[in-house]
Amino acid sequence: MWEYKERVREYFSHKKGEGLILSPANWLVIDKWEKMGIPLHVVIQGIDKTFENLRSRGLSQKKIHLLSYCEPEIMNIWRSRQKKDYEGSCHDGSGPQYEGGWTESRKVQPSFDFAKEQAKLREYLDRRISLLIAEITLAAGKKSNQGQGESSHQGQGSENQSPEFTTSLSTLFGRAVRAVHLEEELAKLRSEIRTAAARIDVEVIEKRLQRLDEQLMQTLLDTLSAEARESIFSAARQQTQRYKNQMEPSAYQETVRACSIELLRSKLGIHQLSLYQ
Repeated sequence: MWEYKERVREYFSHKKGEGLILSPANWLVIDKWEKMGIPLHVVIQGIDKTFENLRSRGLSQKKIHLLSYCEPEIMNIWRSRQKKDYEGSCHDGSGPQYEGGWTESRKVQPSFDFAKEQAKLREYLDRRISLLIAEITLAAGKKSNQGQGESSHQGQGSENQSPEFTTSLSTLFGRAVRAVHLEEELAKLRSEIRTAAARIDVEVIEKRLQRLDEQLMQTLLDTLSAEARESIFSAARQQTQRYKNQMEPSAYQETVRACSIELLRSKLGIHQLSLYQ
């Protein structure tokens, strides 16, 4: 986890010729790439391409302060690679693979069957949303006596967490799920995907999931007791301590919060609400 982020930060700093602060925005975008399964060499290629484009236009590379500026090129390279894998699987008869959330190219080729590919994309998205619903339902329905079974997901610093925190987390998570009407919202999204008549906009769906995820995890944080919240934030501070001196205080605190949320996900055995898992 940290090695991936550090190597991306170091390479980006090398291309800029100056240090990059691992701000919450940069931390989260690298975290997203890692969760999507984008290989490090693809990220590096995307960064290289971005800087090549800047040079060709006579622009200063020092104008780039956020890694998200490189994301379009990174995603183009990643999707191109997945499209090649998809086409290769069609030739060998194994069928399309939507690993990492591949979507079809907007440039329709002569042999491209739009309706057929939209049907395959709809099937993939339907399956992905169904898996998210099942995962959320399972995590929210865990009983208190399953606390010991969650120990493998607790992560660094979990030894400082009280048994009460371990056994009550699933209950609190279930309340958070109900408070944001998460299962209903996911079911609604799945229904919209199933009945979509026009082109399915994957980016719009992903943004909706991101908003739901933020509401869910913030609600969960708000329902934790002061002791439990301090326990999880303490573990997060231990994991992010090495980056503290590279950030402004407010940026560091936001990064600790993001790390705390990831620790909570780990304890619950759930993923971020996303199409790209």
